[in-house]
Formats: sequence, structure tokens, C-alpha cells
Amino acid sequence: MSQRTVLQCLRVLAILAIVSVGWTAAFAGEPARVWEPRWLQEPVVRPHLQQKNEAPLLYALPDSLRAEPPFLLKVEVLQNGRAAIRQMIEFQADLPKSSVIEVLADHPGELRHLRKREAAHPGSIRLGLWLGDQLLQELSLRELEEGARSLAPLARSAAGITRQVEVLAGGGPGRITSKAYEEGRDPACVQHCDDERYFCYTEICDPRGSCEYCEQYYNDCVLSCPEVCVDPKRVYTFTTLTYVGSYAHGTKCFEDSNPYDFIGDLYRLWEDVFLERTYERTEYCNGSYSDRLVSQRYVSYFCYALEFQGGCFYPNSYVSGRC
Repeated sequence: MSQRTVLQCLRVLAILAIVSVGWTAAFAGEPARVWEPRWLQEPVVRPHLQQKNEAPLLYALPDSLRAEPPFLLKVEVLQNGRAAIRQMIEFQADLPKSSVIEVLADHPGELRHLRKREAAHPGSIRLGLWLGDQLLQELSLRELEEGARSLAPLARSAAGITRQVEVLAGGGPGRITSKAYEEGRDPACVQHCDDERYFCYTEICDPRGSCEYCEQYYNDCVLSCPEVCVDPKRVYTFTTLTYVGSYAHGTKCFEDSNPYDFIGDLYRLWEDVFLERTYERTEYCNGSYSDRLVSQRYVSYFCYALEFQGGCFYPNSYVSGRC
């Protein structure tokens, strides 16, 4: 008898022993207990999906906060006393006690930059919480980080919907910058070239011959126009995914590495749920930008994860869509 055959027999005996335990309990007058973990009914966290590019920054809202929903809170990030980032968060219901918000949840790059700045220049980053024109609270980034450690278990229940994030650069948006940018030429200059080309074709060029010199003049004219950046420099949308939790949907027996025996591998079907947010970003010539929330929805992704190797009989297919 080969070693592989011995291992297969041992697998069968182990599975039969587990099954016989349930039968024995049933015949002894006790109902056989079916192993049904709690996460079959409630979502659980799969740690490898919860990992983020940047640790979340949680802000505990003061219990004294009172506002009639719907209302907006503004988180303003100050760098050396000047506004650097503004985050607008909407609340559509009354706030329970001990509510938290997540600062820059969908902007890990900006959060990383703030932390590096604070590490290099302690005390340079402060965050203010505003309700309308009223400043409710102002904390240093260090104070907020220290409090956020104890709030980590509340990260999944962060309140509010981020409606807008503005990342500011000195001077603010809304002007034409006379610098060499690749985005385009001075529109007034290009319009002049267009007019000159039209004049060339209609008043100078003889249609019985070649009008190529009109195009040559036009190309030279456009190339001579200064390169400028016109606000808004660029407008586009992007999508973020935030892991919410997972549901288990039962098991299935699939073929193992040896398709010629009757033993298979037991896989569990997982449904991983994510919150998908779509933002519209408007970039400005001075390096600032503004993100506006366009839509959000929950999306699910399904996959099979190995539950028990050699844990089932008579598989009839190979696994596809593994986690």
C-alpha cells in the first residue's frame, strides 16, 4: 500500500470519526450540535482586507454637539496657522453619544503628508471642528493621534458622509497662471491664430492653387503662443473602495490535487462587501484641488477560501474564483 493511499485512508477515518460524534450525541438523547459560527449570520472582518495604506485618523465628536439634522460639520486642517485642507461632512440623523468621524478617509496620501510634516515640525499641524461659523474644538494632530488609538474599534462605525474635500495651495484657485504648462496655449492667442487662418483661406488663398501656406502659418502662429494653465486645469472622476465586512455563504467540495480519488478540499464561499464612493476632482493651476462626492453604493465580491484540506467526499469540479 502506497504512502498516498495510507494518507487517504487516514483522512476518511478522521472524517468518519467527526461524523460519529454527532450521531453518538443524538442517540444518547441529546440533539446533535451543528457547528454554526456566529459569523454565518453577522458580518465579520477578514483582517487581510481591512488593511489600509494609512492608519485611520479618528476624531471623537464632543458630546455637547447639538444640531438639527441634516447639518454639515467642517474639519479644517491648519498648517502653521494657515488653512491647508477642508473636509465637509454631512449628517442626516441625530448623533448618538461617543460618535466619531474619520478624517480624510479616502485621501491617504494627504493624511500621510500631514503626519510627515508633523513629525518633522512638531506642533505645525492643527485641526479645527466647525459647525457653521462656530468653532467647536481645535486640537493638535498629536493630541488627535493619541486619542485615536483608543477609538480604533469604532472605525467601522464612523459617522457622517464626506461631501467635499478641498486641498488648498497658497493663493487659492481661480486665476490664469503665466507659466509654462503642458495643458494648453493661451486661448486668446490661439483664437487670433484661428481668425488669421480663416482670413487666409477666404481672402488671400486662391482656391485654384494650394492653400498649404495658410496651414503652415497657422501652425507657426499657434506654436508661438505662450503656454498657460487655465482654471480649472482638469476635471475628472475617481472611485475609492472601503472594506465594510464579510459574510459566509456555506461550503462546497472541490477537486484537490489528485482528481482520481473521491476525497476533495472543502471551500467556504465568502461575500466581501465594500463601500464604493465616486468623487469628482477639480484641479487648479496653483496645485490645489477640490473633491466632490458624486455617488456612493455598496458592492459585493464573491470568492472561495480553503476551509479544510481533504475535508469532503466526491468533488465534481475544480475551484474557480479563489480568494
